[in-house]
Amino acid sequence: MHTVGLLHSGNKESFVSQVDALKTILGSDVTVVEQYARDSDKLLKLYAEGFVKNNAVEVIIAAGGPEPTCAAKAATEKLQNATPAQNRKPIVFTTVADPVGNGIVADLKKPGGNLTGMAGKTSELDGPRFLILNALVPNDAKKERIMAVLTRKGRPNVEEQFGEIK
Repeated sequence: MHTVGLLHSGNKESFVSQVDALKTILGSDVTVVEQYARDSDKLLKLYAEGFVKNNAVEVIIAAGGPEPTCAAKAATEKLQNATPAQNRKPIVFTTVADPVGNGIVADLKKPGGNLTGMAGKTSELDGPRFLILNALVPNDAKKERIMAVLTRKGRPNVEEQFGEIK
């Protein structure tokens, strides 16, 4: 029997079908211990450190943006400091935009380390998406239009994303 720790920045209710699919893929030999931080950096840190300290957890899956991956990376560096990076508890991150730019992966040309995952940068599409939204909203020359962008507090590289939109 194997145990995987799932560290997620959001809440369980929003990701039930994805987690069920993960459990199906992993099979009955694997127990998935789930922790949802509900957008709390404090809980992410606490849960990440708990997974690193828990000897039963063999791998940490970090999902829900770059924050859980950063928390898991920081926890392994802090709690397994004497362990060479390639021997620390493995972390598999789900789609993260620009893991090198976010400081998650230091250098793709340097082998070793305890992180792997999917890179998926879509912020370059934010500007065109806003143009499409702008075209879909009726334009009344007499009225000022205001469009707003919401983001999570502390999100890495948010200024770059806003630059794409501007």
